[in-house]
Amino acid sequence: MASIFDEIRRMQREMERLFDRLSRVSLRFPEFDLDVETEIPAEAREPFAEMQETESEVIVRLEMPGLSKEDIQLVATADTLEVKAVKKHEATIEKEGMMRAEKAYRSFYRKLRLPCKVKPEEAKARYEAGILEVRLPKAEESKGNEIDIE
Repeated sequence: MASIFDEIRRMQREMERLFDRLSRVSLRFPEFDLDVETEIPAEAREPFAEMQETESEVIVRLEMPGLSKEDIQLVATADTLEVKAVKKHEATIEKEGMMRAEKAYRSFYRKLRLPCKVKPEEAKARYEAGILEVRLPKAEESKGNEIDIE
């Protein structure tokens, strides 16, 4: 038998899904054969991320559909990975004496704290089918130095 609290939790999950769907609005103009996607709010979206740690590296995968690799900027430090991306879309269509001009911007931003120290200068990144994969080799852990006391 479900309690009232189970029903409230179910309704809360449903509302969260609804607000997630409303975070993007798709405008369709069939008379001009034009699709434009805009985002509400205007701030950058946070891409879904997955992080995997192996013996030798940290692998980060981010979902960022609809971009090209030129739209993406990566900055890695010893313990963070920052991802920025902006895609600008402009379309102007003239048909039967009417003109339709649309501009849309899609942006992503995420700064991730890495689970261990890495070598950012040896990082490699690949973008394919809307997925950005960044491989960061782990840094050697300092074993510590014995210090003589004078």
